[in-house]
Amino acid sequence: MPNTSSTSKTITCASSQCDKRYRNVCLNRTGDCSYSVQYATADTSSSGILMQDVLSFVNERNTQDSIELPVVFGCGEVQTGAFLRDVPNGLMGLGLDSSSVPTILAKNGSVSDSFSMCFGDDGNGRLNFGDKGNPGQSQTPLVVQNGFPFYNINLTAALVGNKTIKAEFTTLVDSGTNFALLEDPLYTQFTSVFSAQIADKRITTTNIPLDYCFEISSEKAAYPSMSFTTKSGSQFPWLAPIVYLTDENSTPVGYCLAVVKSTDGNVFGAIAMTGLNVVFDREKLVLGWQEADCYGSFKNSTIKPDITNSSPPPQAPSPPARTPLKSWAPRVSYSNVLNILMSLFMMGLQIVLID
Repeated sequence: MPNTSSTSKTITCASSQCDKRYRNVCLNRTGDCSYSVQYATADTSSSGILMQDVLSFVNERNTQDSIELPVVFGCGEVQTGAFLRDVPNGLMGLGLDSSSVPTILAKNGSVSDSFSMCFGDDGNGRLNFGDKGNPGQSQTPLVVQNGFPFYNINLTAALVGNKTIKAEFTTLVDSGTNFALLEDPLYTQFTSVFSAQIADKRITTTNIPLDYCFEISSEKAAYPSMSFTTKSGSQFPWLAPIVYLTDENSTPVGYCLAVVKSTDGNVFGAIAMTGLNVVFDREKLVLGWQEADCYGSFKNSTIKPDITNSSPPPQAPSPPARTPLKSWAPRVSYSNVLNILMSLFMMGLQIVLID
């Protein structure tokens, strides 16, 4: 909770960090800045007040080197939908608006204006601030709309197994949503083509909002490969597009296509990004991706940080001097930061600062 941190403070309505979208709900200029976020999955939303606290990063290979950065997050007071089950303690903003964490880090010169996230199929992952990806990654331009801090891409087709579905559409790439959401007629076409290539018996479930579920006939589900063609011609693969159904002994008894019918836009959620290192390059306005296990060099890194400035880091909340370090890992400066990150992505993520 914020009262357990000596560096926590409330963002007021008069602060420049209070987004103009939320200032009209302030009771007065000295009142707390409120936020309200609506997600696409199952009427999920969160509202509360904006807070600032210090997140302390340490070098992965040399824990004596650290850097402390003030970040803004939403402290949830009223939650609906999926958040009622996951009980979030807050939300960290990663969008294009002025109060988001990537914007703050880039403005004070800590890292490049880019970040990446990697969701592993074991439910864990990696969030890298300053990561611009690799030269060999696939990429496509981001579609940025004025006044909307979201990441969108244009697509021209869906590939399901041996079938191609022609469909020009725009989708939001959103880590705050679990499932993928597709509008009709693409939803009906996509699910029909998928179902036609499944040999297992279709079943009905009532506890999750997924329509295409099947009995499992072996230890692992057998389903067709899936990918989407971007307007730039690159392929965005869905490597793990299903969720498993288990019994009381956690034994798999079925699986579902993790796609929900939408009436309000298309969304590629966290499951659609599983197995990929997805790069949000805000300088070049491109989305990049590359297959990754989210561990590899992350678990036992062979990259030696290039430390050419041994001066001690500045004290927060003063903006830190730019330090040429290759990789930073987090040292938690208040107790709930991991819960905040887990509730944001619905998965546990490790944070790294890269320069």
